[in-house]
Amino acid sequence: MPMRLADRVRGRSDLLDLVFSESGEIGRELFIAAAASGLANAGILAIVNSAAQQASSETPGIRLLGLFVVAMAIYIHSLRFTFRRANEVFADVIHRVRVRLANKIRHSELVTLERIGIGPIYNVMSQQTHVITETAMLISGSLQASIMIVFASLYIIVLSVPAFLLTTVLLGVGVWMYRERQTEARTSIQQATQKDIEFFDTVTHALRGFKETKLNEPRARDLYTDLAEVSAQQRTLHAATTEIFTQNYIFSQSVFYVVIAAIVFLLPRLLPTYGENLSQITTAILFIVGPLSMVVSSVPQFANANLAAGQIRELERTLDELNQWGEEAPDAGLGAGKAGFERIELDEITFSYYAPAGETLFTVGPASLSLDAGEILFIIGGNGSGKTTLLNVLTYLYPPESGVIRCDGVEIDGENASEYRSLFAAIFADFHLFEKLYGLYDADPEGVEALLQQMQIADKTSFVDDRFTELDLSTGQKKRLALVITLLDDRPIFVFDELAADQDPAFRRFLYEELLPNLKRRGKTIVAVTHDDRYFGIADRVVKMEYGKFVPYTQPS
Repeated sequence: MPMRLADRVRGRSDLLDLVFSESGEIGRELFIAAAASGLANAGILAIVNSAAQQASSETPGIRLLGLFVVAMAIYIHSLRFTFRRANEVFADVIHRVRVRLANKIRHSELVTLERIGIGPIYNVMSQQTHVITETAMLISGSLQASIMIVFASLYIIVLSVPAFLLTTVLLGVGVWMYRERQTEARTSIQQATQKDIEFFDTVTHALRGFKETKLNEPRARDLYTDLAEVSAQQRTLHAATTEIFTQNYIFSQSVFYVVIAAIVFLLPRLLPTYGENLSQITTAILFIVGPLSMVVSSVPQFANANLAAGQIRELERTLDELNQWGEEAPDAGLGAGKAGFERIELDEITFSYYAPAGETLFTVGPASLSLDAGEILFIIGGNGSGKTTLLNVLTYLYPPESGVIRCDGVEIDGENASEYRSLFAAIFADFHLFEKLYGLYDADPEGVEALLQQMQIADKTSFVDDRFTELDLSTGQKKRLALVITLLDDRPIFVFDELAADQDPAFRRFLYEELLPNLKRRGKTIVAVTHDDRYFGIADRVVKMEYGKFVPYTQPS
């Protein structure tokens, strides 16, 4: 079952940690630029207040006007630099994270990806990284606003220490109450994110199972009901989150105006001499209300981005925990394994599937099997007998839980698994077609077209500019195209899982009576899962599986 990453993200997940750790000195560069912008903004406040005091003077404040122009130039230049560099930094951070995650996924084991689940991985790689990208300008603007608030507060100290203390106390109480209210919002965001993943999984089922539901109206109705229910829960959670942030925003704005009212109405009664600077202090407080509002209004998006950063880090940690080699896995290199082998032995191997609670659902093995170079081996058995799982273990897509696999006497483990896997070219039951011939750098277009002709699909798709022109084929035609790609790969061992299914009788006869014997004559080894007992005589050996184990089978003479 998929591992729910959001369930493991708790409390604070530091977005700024991610940005600074990925961007290095550039992050400090941004901070300096934002500080310059904030200082210039505070300078504008002081200049405007000074100019207002001299407004009644007959001498125009040319010097103040000059200082204002300089401060504005610094403010605009610094702010523009901050926004531009923030966008560049965040884009670069997300690029690095995506590439690193893709590399870790590339070096992961199949069981790792199955445990995590496709939904959480898609969610992190696309939606959560996008959330962080959208936060770039917000973060830089909030950083500049925060620094401006600090400098404006220092200006208020110069004007009146009591006014600063009163403002600080009232805002401090407001911030403390606001943070207490944010705990509920954080929990709501986590629940909403988890529901987003669940909705994605349900939509994936609806799309991939469209044909099955189209033929079964009750099933389609139940799936639609489930999808609508998950969507309604999404709506409720997102609406609740928005309501919490709305109430928090209203609360924060009310605190600002309470501060102004205290400065205007309360402080003059406590300090009779205070009135001399009242207008300047009020102006200063009004001046910082805008930046304060920006910081407060950015909290919802910052919280979402914070959670997104936490989920990115959690996915990386999960991949590292479940993988022995992580992104530094040893690589087989180009062409490794193509030299061939003499004998592969599966010695008392086992592999099990587990429920979320940990109980064993199904086990293949203990099972022993040998495979000699140049032979044709058929694996038969009923549905659910463990044939496909055995193929996954044989190819080391599933490392055995116990027992060992040996190739020419060498035990296979994580260190040499990549080279061992490169012996195999496979078409599994759930195979995937790539539009481009990845990894086949020297594919001859004429040779590809010849294979398309041989597989009788040259009228359905062509090979142009290193790509196939059409992948929207029938299931049988897709298998034939997969066979073309597999033959081009030209590995020592070909693994076929029900390759002949969905093929017409003539093409099925071609597969068994012409293609497989021809591959054998070329020294290739074939391991095929099949139900076509009519062609069992083609194989050198036939082994049968039941309930995850090999059982005696006598091939008819």
